[in-house]
Amino acid sequence: MNDKMPVKRCKRVIALVWFVGAGLLFALLAIQSLRGYYGQSQSQVWSWYLGAVSPTLGLIVAVLAAEAMQDEPSAHPVDTFFYRIAVGVSVVYLFSLWAIVLMVPLRNDLKDGLPELTAQEGQWLGALQGLVTAALGVFYVRKKEGVAKLRKAVRNTVKLE
Repeated sequence: MNDKMPVKRCKRVIALVWFVGAGLLFALLAIQSLRGYYGQSQSQVWSWYLGAVSPTLGLIVAVLAAEAMQDEPSAHPVDTFFYRIAVGVSVVYLFSLWAIVLMVPLRNDLKDGLPELTAQEGQWLGALQGLVTAALGVFYVRKKEGVAKLRKAVRNTVKLE
């Protein structure tokens, strides 16, 4: 049994998970926004969504683009177990974003809808986002100075009040 996978394949699968999960949620929020579903709270909804997915998607795109410009792509293997953890926490995080959006119609106690719910769920979602950032850092940050930047990003992402 092979417990290693090519890092290039891992990065592509993780990118696919993120672009499908975040892209479909983007489409749902865009349709709801165009239909006036969020009313005056539309900018709050988009600020929440973009803050939740943009840093990770930006990292993924930047690294994949930089590697596409290299003459020799990275071919080192990655532990399959850790790859599965990274995919797993990504799926859980994206599912959590979906669950928050889909929960709004089921919660009669919310006055402001999604903005109120995102404010309530911000702390645990921030902690989960920190875990995702740390797990993905193994695949998208390789140099020693990159690890220091990753640690700083994790600290900035997890803002427990």
